[in-house]
Amino acid sequence: MLRILLLINILIITTFSTVHAESPPTRQKIIVGVEDNDSYPHYGFGNDGEFHGVAREILDAFALWQKIDIEYKPLPIERLYHALINGEVDFKYPDHPEWGKPVKGAAEITYSLPVVPFIDGVLARPRTQPRQIEEIHQLGTILGFTLPTFWQTRIDSSAIKLIGVRHYDSLLLMALVGERVDGVYANVDVGLYRLQQIKSGKSNIPIPPRLQKEGILVFAPELPYERSHYHLSTQQHHKLMQDFNRFLVEQAAQVEMFKRKYLSHAE
Repeated sequence: MLRILLLINILIITTFSTVHAESPPTRQKIIVGVEDNDSYPHYGFGNDGEFHGVAREILDAFALWQKIDIEYKPLPIERLYHALINGEVDFKYPDHPEWGKPVKGAAEITYSLPVVPFIDGVLARPRTQPRQIEEIHQLGTILGFTLPTFWQTRIDSSAIKLIGVRHYDSLLLMALVGERVDGVYANVDVGLYRLQQIKSGKSNIPIPPRLQKEGILVFAPELPYERSHYHLSTQQHHKLMQDFNRFLVEQAAQVEMFKRKYLSHAE
Protein backbone atom coordinates (compact mmCIF):
# COMPACT_ATOMS: atom_id res chain seq x y z
CA MET A 1 0.00 0.00 0.00
CA LEU A 2 2.83 2.34 0.91
CA ARG A 3 4.51 1.67 -2.44
CA ILE A 4 1.28 2.48 -4.28
CA LEU A 5 0.90 5.80 -2.46
CA LEU A 6 4.53 6.62 -3.19
CA LEU A 7 4.04 5.91 -6.90
CA ILE A 8 0.90 8.07 -6.95
CA ASN A 9 2.79 10.99 -5.34
CA ILE A 10 5.63 10.66 -7.83
CA LEU A 11 3.12 10.65 -10.71
CA ILE A 12 1.38 13.78 -9.37
CA ILE A 13 4.66 15.64 -8.90
CA THR A 14 5.90 14.63 -12.35
CA THR A 15 2.63 15.64 -13.99
CA PHE A 16 2.60 19.03 -12.21
CA SER A 17 6.22 19.67 -13.14
CA THR A 18 5.55 18.83 -16.79
CA VAL A 19 2.49 21.09 -17.01
CA HIS A 20 4.34 23.88 -15.23
CA ALA A 21 7.36 23.54 -17.52
CA GLU A 22 5.18 23.62 -20.63
CA SER A 23 3.26 26.77 -19.60
CA PRO A 24 4.20 29.51 -22.05
CA PRO A 25 5.89 32.58 -20.60
CA THR A 26 3.71 35.66 -20.24
CA ARG A 27 4.25 38.02 -23.19
CA GLN A 28 4.68 41.71 -22.56
CA LYS A 29 1.71 43.76 -23.77
CA ILE A 30 2.01 47.45 -24.61
CA ILE A 31 -0.56 50.04 -25.60
CA VAL A 32 0.32 52.29 -28.53
CA GLY A 33 -1.81 55.43 -28.70
CA VAL A 34 -2.61 56.46 -32.27
CA GLU A 35 -4.54 59.32 -33.83
CA ASP A 36 -8.20 58.50 -34.40
CA ASN A 37 -8.40 60.11 -37.87
CA ASP A 38 -7.98 58.02 -41.01
CA SER A 39 -4.57 59.09 -42.30
CA TYR A 40 -4.08 56.13 -44.63
CA PRO A 41 -1.70 55.17 -46.22
CA HIS A 42 0.35 56.25 -43.18
CA TYR A 43 -1.99 55.10 -40.39
CA GLY A 44 -5.59 55.15 -39.30
CA PHE A 45 -8.70 53.21 -38.34
CA GLY A 46 -10.86 52.17 -41.26
CA ASN A 47 -14.58 51.37 -41.39
CA ASP A 48 -13.72 47.84 -40.26
CA GLY A 49 -12.44 49.22 -36.96
CA GLU A 50 -8.92 47.92 -37.59
CA PHE A 51 -5.76 50.00 -37.39
CA HIS A 52 -4.03 49.89 -40.77
CA GLY A 53 -1.41 51.48 -43.01
CA VAL A 54 2.38 51.41 -43.14
CA ALA A 55 2.56 52.15 -39.40
CA ARG A 56 0.62 48.96 -38.60
CA GLU A 57 2.92 46.87 -40.79
CA ILE A 58 6.08 48.23 -39.13
CA LEU A 59 4.80 48.04 -35.55
CA ASP A 60 3.35 44.55 -36.02
CA ALA A 61 6.67 43.39 -37.49
CA PHE A 62 8.45 44.81 -34.43
CA ALA A 63 6.02 43.02 -32.10
CA LEU A 64 6.71 39.72 -33.85
CA TRP A 65 10.47 40.35 -33.75
CA GLN A 66 10.42 41.37 -30.08
CA LYS A 67 7.85 38.70 -29.08
CA ILE A 68 5.44 41.18 -27.51
CA ASP A 69 1.77 42.04 -28.02
CA ILE A 70 0.53 45.48 -29.10
CA GLU A 71 -2.88 47.03 -28.52
CA TYR A 72 -3.65 50.09 -30.65
CA LYS A 73 -5.71 52.76 -28.88
CA PRO A 74 -7.25 55.53 -31.04
CA LEU A 75 -7.60 59.01 -29.51
CA PRO A 76 -8.12 62.57 -30.83
CA ILE A 77 -4.80 64.33 -31.47
CA GLU A 78 -4.91 66.69 -28.47
CA ARG A 79 -6.21 63.96 -26.16
CA LEU A 80 -3.41 61.67 -27.30
CA TYR A 81 -0.70 64.03 -26.02
CA HIS A 82 -2.28 64.00 -22.56
CA ALA A 83 -2.60 60.20 -22.67
CA LEU A 84 1.14 59.92 -23.30
CA ILE A 85 2.02 62.27 -20.43
CA ASN A 86 -0.48 60.68 -18.02
CA GLY A 87 0.69 57.14 -18.74
CA GLU A 88 -2.62 56.10 -20.25
CA VAL A 89 -0.68 54.75 -23.24
CA ASP A 90 2.82 53.28 -23.29
CA PHE A 91 3.81 54.72 -26.66
CA LYS A 92 2.49 57.35 -29.08
CA TYR A 93 2.57 57.15 -32.86
CA PRO A 94 3.12 59.28 -34.78
CA ASP A 95 5.09 61.83 -32.83
CA HIS A 96 7.84 64.39 -33.34
CA PRO A 97 10.01 66.43 -30.95
CA GLU A 98 8.45 69.64 -32.27
CA TRP A 99 4.84 68.57 -31.75
CA GLY A 100 2.56 69.24 -28.79
CA LYS A 101 5.06 71.28 -26.79
CA PRO A 102 2.42 73.12 -24.70
CA VAL A 103 1.15 69.75 -23.41
CA LYS A 104 4.48 67.92 -23.15
CA GLY A 105 6.13 70.73 -21.22
CA ALA A 106 9.21 69.46 -19.36
CA ALA A 107 8.24 65.78 -19.59
CA GLU A 108 11.18 63.49 -20.38
CA ILE A 109 10.05 61.87 -23.60
CA THR A 110 12.18 59.47 -25.60
CA TYR A 111 11.82 59.48 -29.37
CA SER A 112 12.75 56.69 -31.72
CA LEU A 113 14.96 56.91 -34.74
CA PRO A 114 13.09 58.23 -37.81
CA VAL A 115 10.43 55.68 -38.79
CA VAL A 116 8.64 56.95 -41.90
CA PRO A 117 9.21 60.09 -44.02
CA PHE A 118 6.42 62.58 -44.60
CA ILE A 119 5.74 65.80 -46.48
CA ASP A 120 3.21 68.29 -45.10
CA GLY A 121 2.22 71.16 -47.35
CA VAL A 122 -0.54 73.17 -48.98
CA LEU A 123 -3.03 71.47 -51.31
CA ALA A 124 -5.20 73.68 -53.52
CA ARG A 125 -7.26 73.65 -56.74
CA PRO A 126 -5.02 73.84 -59.84
CA ARG A 127 -6.84 76.82 -61.37
CA THR A 128 -6.62 78.90 -58.22
CA GLN A 129 -3.43 77.46 -56.76
CA PRO A 130 -1.75 80.19 -54.67
CA ARG A 131 1.89 80.71 -55.57
CA GLN A 132 2.68 83.51 -53.14
CA ILE A 133 2.35 83.44 -49.37
CA GLU A 134 0.32 86.65 -49.51
CA GLU A 135 -2.37 84.80 -51.48
CA ILE A 136 -3.19 82.64 -48.46
CA HIS A 137 -5.78 84.42 -46.31
CA GLN A 138 -7.66 81.40 -44.95
CA LEU A 139 -6.00 78.02 -44.41
CA GLY A 140 -7.66 74.77 -43.46
CA THR A 141 -6.10 71.91 -41.48
CA ILE A 142 -6.94 68.98 -39.18
CA LEU A 143 -7.79 69.93 -35.60
CA GLY A 144 -4.76 69.46 -33.36
CA PHE A 145 -2.35 69.44 -36.31
CA THR A 146 0.97 71.11 -35.40
CA LEU A 147 1.85 73.67 -38.06
CA PRO A 148 5.44 74.70 -38.80
CA THR A 149 6.63 77.89 -37.11
CA PHE A 150 6.35 79.94 -40.30
CA TRP A 151 2.62 79.27 -40.75
CA GLN A 152 1.85 79.43 -37.04
CA THR A 153 3.49 82.86 -36.75
CA ARG A 154 1.28 84.25 -39.52
CA ILE A 155 -1.78 82.73 -37.86
CA ASP A 156 -0.84 84.19 -34.47
CA SER A 157 -0.42 87.63 -36.07
CA SER A 158 -3.88 87.29 -37.72
CA ALA A 159 -2.35 87.47 -41.20
CA ILE A 160 -4.00 84.10 -41.85
CA LYS A 161 -7.24 82.71 -40.46
CA LEU A 162 -6.99 79.03 -39.54
CA ILE A 163 -10.01 76.76 -39.97
CA GLY A 164 -9.77 73.35 -38.30
CA VAL A 165 -11.89 70.27 -39.01
CA ARG A 166 -11.86 66.70 -37.67
CA HIS A 167 -11.67 64.62 -40.84
CA TYR A 168 -9.59 64.65 -44.02
CA ASP A 169 -12.58 64.39 -46.35
CA SER A 170 -14.17 67.48 -44.78
CA LEU A 171 -10.84 69.27 -45.11
CA LEU A 172 -10.45 68.37 -48.78
CA LEU A 173 -14.07 69.28 -49.53
CA MET A 174 -13.37 72.81 -48.30
CA ALA A 175 -10.45 73.07 -50.70
CA LEU A 176 -12.45 71.61 -53.59
CA VAL A 177 -15.26 74.12 -53.05
CA GLY A 178 -12.69 76.90 -52.65
CA GLU A 179 -14.99 79.30 -50.82
CA ARG A 180 -13.94 79.04 -47.17
CA VAL A 181 -10.21 78.47 -47.68
CA ASP A 182 -7.47 79.31 -50.16
CA GLY A 183 -5.84 75.95 -49.52
CA VAL A 184 -5.43 73.26 -46.90
CA TYR A 185 -2.31 72.24 -45.00
CA ALA A 186 -2.05 68.46 -44.78
CA ASN A 187 0.07 65.39 -45.26
CA VAL A 188 0.54 65.18 -49.03
CA ASP A 189 0.38 61.37 -49.24
CA VAL A 190 -2.82 61.27 -47.20
CA GLY A 191 -4.45 64.15 -49.07
CA LEU A 192 -3.80 62.71 -52.51
CA TYR A 193 -4.93 59.23 -51.42
CA ARG A 194 -8.19 60.59 -49.96
CA LEU A 195 -8.81 62.51 -53.20
CA GLN A 196 -8.63 59.23 -55.11
CA GLN A 197 -11.12 57.75 -52.66
CA ILE A 198 -13.43 60.71 -53.22
CA LYS A 199 -13.29 60.25 -56.99
CA SER A 200 -14.05 56.54 -56.49
CA GLY A 201 -17.15 57.32 -54.44
CA LYS A 202 -15.58 56.00 -51.22
CA SER A 203 -15.75 59.19 -49.19
CA ASN A 204 -17.05 59.08 -45.63
CA ILE A 205 -19.04 62.29 -46.18
CA PRO A 206 -21.48 63.32 -48.95
CA ILE A 207 -19.55 64.90 -51.83
CA PRO A 208 -21.46 66.83 -54.55
CA PRO A 209 -21.28 64.87 -57.85
CA ARG A 210 -19.46 67.69 -59.66
CA LEU A 211 -16.72 67.90 -57.04
CA GLN A 212 -16.53 64.11 -56.79
CA LYS A 213 -15.99 63.92 -60.53
CA GLU A 214 -13.31 66.61 -60.53
CA GLY A 215 -11.65 65.62 -57.24
CA ILE A 216 -8.47 67.46 -58.13
CA LEU A 217 -6.12 69.25 -55.76
CA VAL A 218 -2.40 69.71 -56.25
CA PHE A 219 0.53 70.16 -53.91
CA ALA A 220 1.90 73.72 -53.98
CA PRO A 221 5.68 73.31 -53.51
CA GLU A 222 6.22 77.06 -54.04
CA LEU A 223 4.74 77.64 -50.58
CA PRO A 224 6.49 76.69 -47.32
CA TYR A 225 6.21 72.99 -46.57
CA GLU A 226 7.81 70.53 -44.17
CA ARG A 227 9.73 67.39 -45.05
CA SER A 228 10.55 65.28 -42.00
CA HIS A 229 9.92 61.91 -40.35
CA TYR A 230 7.39 60.40 -37.98
CA HIS A 231 8.77 58.95 -34.73
CA LEU A 232 7.55 56.61 -32.02
CA SER A 233 7.63 58.18 -28.54
CA THR A 234 7.40 57.05 -24.92
CA GLN A 235 7.74 58.51 -21.45
CA GLN A 236 8.15 55.16 -19.66
CA HIS A 237 9.71 52.40 -21.77
CA HIS A 238 13.19 53.63 -22.62
CA LYS A 239 14.69 50.12 -22.81
CA LEU A 240 11.97 48.91 -25.18
CA MET A 241 12.54 52.01 -27.29
CA GLN A 242 16.19 50.96 -27.62
CA ASP A 243 14.94 47.59 -28.86
CA PHE A 244 12.69 49.30 -31.38
CA ASN A 245 15.62 51.36 -32.67
CA ARG A 246 17.66 48.18 -33.00
CA PHE A 247 14.78 46.64 -34.96
CA LEU A 248 14.74 49.61 -37.36
CA VAL A 249 18.46 49.14 -38.00
CA GLU A 250 18.65 45.37 -38.15
CA GLN A 251 15.44 44.96 -40.15
CA ALA A 252 15.97 48.02 -42.36
CA ALA A 253 15.30 46.08 -45.58
CA GLN A 254 11.91 44.90 -44.31
CA VAL A 255 10.97 48.39 -43.08
CA GLU A 256 11.96 49.88 -46.45
CA MET A 257 9.78 47.33 -48.22
CA PHE A 258 6.78 48.42 -46.14
CA LYS A 259 7.44 52.10 -46.91
CA ARG A 260 7.67 51.53 -50.64
CA LYS A 261 4.50 49.42 -50.56
CA TYR A 262 2.43 52.29 -49.17
CA LEU A 263 4.07 55.65 -49.81
CA SER A 264 4.79 57.63 -52.95
CA HIS A 265 7.38 59.74 -51.09
CA ALA A 266 9.32 56.89 -49.49
CA GLU A 267 13.07 57.40 -49.31
